[in-house]
Amino acid sequence: RNQWYFGENAGIDFNPPATSAITDANLMSSAQGASSVSDLNGDLLFYTNGETIWNKNHRVMDNGDDIGGDPNSSQGVMIVPLPNDSSIYYVFTSDPVYGDFTYDMKYAVVDMRKDTAQGEVIVKDVSLFTNSTERLTAFGLGQGITWLVTHEYGNNQFRSYPITPFGIGAPITSSVGSVMRFDEEKTGKAQMKYAAGGGVIALAFQDTDDNYVELFSVADSTGQITGLAKIDIEEPSPSLIYGVEFSSSLQRLYISTNGTNGSNLLQYD
Repeated sequence: RNQWYFGENAGIDFNPPATSAITDANLMSSAQGASSVSDLNGDLLFYTNGETIWNKNHRVMDNGDDIGGDPNSSQGVMIVPLPNDSSIYYVFTSDPVYGDFTYDMKYAVVDMRKDTAQGEVIVKDVSLFTNSTERLTAFGLGQGITWLVTHEYGNNQFRSYPITPFGIGAPITSSVGSVMRFDEEKTGKAQMKYAAGGGVIALAFQDTDDNYVELFSVADSTGQITGLAKIDIEEPSPSLIYGVEFSSSLQRLYISTNGTNGSNLLQYD
């Protein structure tokens, strides 16, 4: 988490003494989804675009090709460490809704004890469930349990998966909010984010003509999700809402849009 890799060979290093651009020989190539992870010292472990996993030496990790995802998905990949274990990492991936119409949420598993601490993919291309949107987020890291939150495609159902030292548990489902419709594919795109420490999820929603953000309350102990509010950002088509993020103070919500009419960054207090 100290070093971010994204886009076309781009990256940011958040380690002290000062945040800086990464200009190493990384092989990251992703139009959208990307994820990377560092150890407790801030040193890079590995990074991925959802399709390939590269190790800290910028080489394809052992068995790290074709892991099951697609870099053209909005939130195409997320790395989640196994609670209470510094060696095992889940890599969750989502399919693009404009892709091959499989809509799979999948996962791979990385064991950092393998290949002289450079890591090896010991499981890959495993389906978690089908009919998924491109959205995924997670919370609860470091508390003995992590919740992976996803959203089904074709309905308004969230899935909250508990991840414990024993693995991935059965999902807790919550039917709330707007329906992600098959007949309007873009409803399955864009991002959702959890406000760390705030118990709130923001979900960006591209409707037929309008764009809005839905806010949900999430119970840290059960993973259950309930509705809070809906914000019409008042930027109609061809503008498309895409990204959402909370400030560290939880007092502000940032929203990004794109489209043929350009891009904008909005702030809500």
